[in-house]
Amino acid sequence: MRNKSGLIACVWAILLGLTPLHAAETKPPVFNEVGVVERIGATLDLSVELVNESGTRVPLKSFFSDPNVPVIIAPMYYSCPMLCQLIADGLVAGISESKLELGRDFKVLSVSIDPEDTPKSASQFRDKYTGKLGEAHIKAEWHFLTGDSKSMHTLTDQLGFYYKPDDQGEIAHQAAIMVVTPQGKIVRYLYGIDYKPRTLSFALKEAKVGKGQATIDQLILYCYKYDPTSRSYTLQAKNIMRLGGILTVLFIAFVIFGLKVKKK
Repeated sequence: MRNKSGLIACVWAILLGLTPLHAAETKPPVFNEVGVVERIGATLDLSVELVNESGTRVPLKSFFSDPNVPVIIAPMYYSCPMLCQLIADGLVAGISESKLELGRDFKVLSVSIDPEDTPKSASQFRDKYTGKLGEAHIKAEWHFLTGDSKSMHTLTDQLGFYYKPDDQGEIAHQAAIMVVTPQGKIVRYLYGIDYKPRTLSFALKEAKVGKGQATIDQLILYCYKYDPTSRSYTLQAKNIMRLGGILTVLFIAFVIFGLKVKKK
């Protein structure tokens, strides 16, 4: 019975992450208290302490030590019957299909929302993925964290991520991850279990640009904008036309200048 209820909860969690729901009465009652309130622009309290796979309490700021590397936060729990594994699988697929390199371009924090999770269960969950992205990278740059209820709720409240245990001992929650700048500022929420390489790449570029990084990244983001309806980055025709106009003017000015120099 528990497995059946867990499967039903998983399906609803995926639907919550993929599509807006208009018929709240058809949802299991627990999902009326579950969801995400986006807090884009909010800065996390990096003094919150969690527990790493070795059982050591560490402040969140220890994972934000590199001023050029943004962080993906993925709330989940390690005894989850299906959804959390799908979220992790989706991240692995998106990262593998992109040109992103774990550690160089970003870090990942999987944060348990179950106070009964332990460093051992976190390590066991992590070990499922060490061969998929490389053991060294996973162990160094993808951290699977646990903590007490107070620490978890402090962090998830700041993320706007709300969850609730159901009657069968599972935890109802939405499928969502957050992209955070190296300084702890939330810049983007990505939903569902399928993280497209381009969407991941642009969200991480957006997090870097928040620190004033890479002019080329700023140029790309000028042409693309996140569309909350499609939950992906789409081309902005007006901005492309403006950019084209600017480049045309610069090209003409360059040609005129070159002709004058040649004439002299």
